[in-house]
Amino acid sequence: MQNKYDKNISNHVDVNYAFSDLTFFISFFFSICKLVKLFLTQSVLWVVIGIALILVFALFTTDKLDTKKIRYQLGLPAILTKFIFIISLSILLISSVSFLFDIYILFNISHISTLYPLLIIIPLLFLGSTIGLLTKLK
Repeated sequence: MQNKYDKNISNHVDVNYAFSDLTFFISFFFSICKLVKLFLTQSVLWVVIGIALILVFALFTTDKLDTKKIRYQLGLPAILTKFIFIISLSILLISSVSFLFDIYILFNISHISTLYPLLIIIPLLFLGSTIGLLTKLK
C-alpha cells in the first residue's frame, strides 16, 4: 500500500546552490548604492548597472528549470543566455567591489592597516557568491 504523501515526496526536487544568500544581498545592496551614486553624478553607467541588476535579480529569484523555460520562450541560444548572465554577474561583482572601495576612500581609513585583510576577504566573498550564482546557468 502506497502512502498518499509518497507522490509529493518523489516529485520534490531539493536544489542546493553553492552561494550564500546573505553575501548575495550585501553584494546586491552595494551595487544598488553604486547605481545611486552613479545616477547622482549623472554618469551613463548607471543604466548598464541597472539592467545588469535586474537580470541578476531575475536569475537569483528563478529556479534552474525556470531559467531554461524563459530561454526557450525567448528563443535565445543557450550560449547567448549564458554570456548575457555572465556579463551581468561580472557587472554586479565589479560594482559591489567598487562601492566597497568607495566606502574605504570616503571614510579615509587608509591609515588603519588592520582593515587591509577585509579589503581582500570581502571581495573574495562577493566573488564566491557570483560564481555560486553561475551554477544556475548549467
